[in-house]
Amino acid sequence: MASGDVETWFVDTNVLVYANMAQAPLHAVALMRLQEVARVRYFQRRFQVADETAVVTARLLTLLRTIPAGGAQIHDANIVATMQAYGIQRLLTENVADFARFSGVITIVPLVVHDSSPPAPPA
Repeated sequence: MASGDVETWFVDTNVLVYANMAQAPLHAVALMRLQEVARVRYFQRRFQVADETAVVTARLLTLLRTIPAGGAQIHDANIVATMQAYGIQRLLTENVADFARFSGVITIVPLVVHDSSPPAPPA
């Protein structure tokens, strides 16, 4: 999955759904963001699945000892554990808030970048 000289990303499922549904409100944004991901031609030919293995489970248990999560947050923690097990640092997702608790261990790349700067004064 990860190699020393190739930049790898974990793409949240919601981004793939948006990119493949023309009627989705974030379709164009998802397509554009996927095109920015390194090795996009390879991605388009096939998906490489980061399987849940015993290593992932061990990482999840370790992660939960340091970053508490419960309920639906366990799914997000499992994604982060999978990323760690495969040496993937970047997560492309629309659900930035869901992964904020893990920002110390992964890089969260928002699907949509919101400009938080104040509006320019009127001319």
